[in-house]
Amino acid sequence: ESAWNLWRIAKLRNGVWEMKFEIAIFDKDGTLTEPISGGQFVQCPKDQKLAPGVAEKLSALRAAGIRMGIATNQGGVSAGYKSPYDAIKELYCGEELTKIPVGILCPNMDGSQAWAVTPQGSFLLKESQQHGFWRKPGPGMLLYLCSFFGGTSKKAIFVGDREEDRLAAENAGMAF
Repeated sequence: ESAWNLWRIAKLRNGVWEMKFEIAIFDKDGTLTEPISGGQFVQCPKDQKLAPGVAEKLSALRAAGIRMGIATNQGGVSAGYKSPYDAIKELYCGEELTKIPVGILCPNMDGSQAWAVTPQGSFLLKESQQHGFWRKPGPGMLLYLCSFFGGTSKKAIFVGDREEDRLAAENAGMAF
């Protein structure tokens, strides 16, 4: 079962979903997707499928006009398990599965870099001199996505499955 519940983002009232937030940002691995291979981590970009129940929940949010993005640490790049290109391709495949059009990934352990990935392509975001800014539990990816959507962290929720996700939301000043 997916690590999140729709009720955290919306409330059902008289058969109609009322949204509590304007922006929903999701962790990818373990929250939106899981490896097809059954391993702990995605082995290649196509080794992922939607977690159970995710498609229906995202569809409800999309229908309600919620703006959605993905924020994911990709420590496998720093550890040498995958290339930056593979991490970008993996996020792009995750975006295709979820139909969420924008994601940010942090490929390095010091959190100084992040890549934005969209259907139009990928690009390196400005490097941060602040240690850990982009890498969760740092707030960088979440704050960037709120700004990208023209909103603020007060009108956003971050949905994830790990303690670093909860801390990232707290550090960005948003709900978890």
